[in-house]
Amino acid sequence: MQPNRKAAFEVTSSRTREIALLNLVINGAESIIAEYGCASVGVELPESPGSELIMYCSGCEEFPEEGFELDQAVEYGLIEEYEFVPGKGGRGLRELYGRARELIVKEVTSILAPYTLKCALTEVEYMLVILQNGSAALLEGERDRVVIPNVKASVSAHTHPRGCTPSPHDLKSLINLLFEGGLGSAVISTECGLLIVRDGPFTEDDLLALSKLRDSLSGRDVEPLKEALREGRVGPNLMVTLIS
Repeated sequence: MQPNRKAAFEVTSSRTREIALLNLVINGAESIIAEYGCASVGVELPESPGSELIMYCSGCEEFPEEGFELDQAVEYGLIEEYEFVPGKGGRGLRELYGRARELIVKEVTSILAPYTLKCALTEVEYMLVILQNGSAALLEGERDRVVIPNVKASVSAHTHPRGCTPSPHDLKSLINLLFEGGLGSAVISTECGLLIVRDGPFTEDDLLALSKLRDSLSGRDVEPLKEALREGRVGPNLMVTLIS
């Protein structure tokens, strides 16, 4: 990736590729449940990068024939192929979401933590973007501002000079990311980190909850955010946690 006037560095790794794969697999499993009326779906992830993925499907009204987002995982080279198998097995959606959340926290902290002090001193923000094909980039922004490119991302995260309260613009960007099938975003500083990530399909109720939170932060009312942190949720399928 060639730098322009602002610094941009490629930070693609096996971890960013796994996050992207989990994103597509989760979306694919949810699409199959909705399209084929399956009672449960489990996934056996590839033992090595680019190899076969197995999806177990049980209680389906019709046995799956199309892979939806799994086809994208093949196109991106994240898996070589996939196979549907009747019955139960593999990891369920709850476990897949948990694994994705664990990897996101690790990647956000390992890549962005070294830039939090620089951000605090200069107020220039930095952003990590993990694309849905597994590629990842670290972008340099401006004073108190960094803008996510118009791309399909699995995860975005950025630094703040102080605190980790998302801005109204941050929440607008998160809503756009979730509409595109992404997993979530984070804000991190020298003081704290905050992660909002979904653990189910992004619903109208989730959109309403995020929009209300955005409106409250626009009015500098942080009480709804504090309440969300106490409950661990912004909406029905949106988890909010502090990154330690």
